[in-house]
Amino acid sequence: MSPTKSLTTVDEVIDHLGGNSALATRYGLKTPQAVWAWRDRGEIPPKYYLAMTADLAALGCEAPASVWGMVEEAAHDAAA
Repeated sequence: MSPTKSLTTVDEVIDHLGGNSALATRYGLKTPQAVWAWRDRGEIPPKYYLAMTADLAALGCEAPASVWGMVEEAAHDAAA
């Protein structure tokens, strides 16, 4: 099995999953402009986390929860 590729940005995640149009179609968005808005915000809505991380894993990739605007456990522990 090949090593997992770590993606760190919203742009990398969107591009690895096929781009704006592909994501709009796959995740039931009305238009690709919604995906452009994620790029502009620098964050993907967290409701897509489970589906997208599963799709990334199938491609041999991973991304931190922060891409979806979630606090990661290590960051949460450090803030406490």
